[in-house]
Amino acid sequence: MYSWAFFDLVCGGPKEAKAQAVAWRDAQLANLKALTLVEFHERHRSNNVSGMPGVHFHKTARQPLGFWQAKIRFHDGKSRAKAFSVRLHGYEEAFRLAVAARTELLAQVENRPYLHHPVAKRLCRQR
Repeated sequence: MYSWAFFDLVCGGPKEAKAQAVAWRDAQLANLKALTLVEFHERHRSNNVSGMPGVHFHKTARQPLGFWQAKIRFHDGKSRAKAFSVRLHGYEEAFRLAVAARTELLAQVENRPYLHHPVAKRLCRQR
């Protein structure tokens, strides 16, 4: 995340401050490389304890030994998940299968820029 403050008094008023802020934002977006959807889904997050993004261990009343789940949410809002029981496969094998399933799910993701803001999309197309 990048930020910069543009104060009305320093910039000569609110309109000038906004114009400078928009110009600074556009310059930053033009110089930054956008993450692709694949790179976004491969990012390690601080709350991930399995070591593999999108792979999680769950325990439920129906599965007291637990199961490993590979999950992905696509850009259109749909998600897919595959689960592997520890009772059926064993702990290590269920984890290995979940990692393989996550890799298969990741192959279905479009490799295009991960952008939401219309200005960022426009600047990415211009590059």
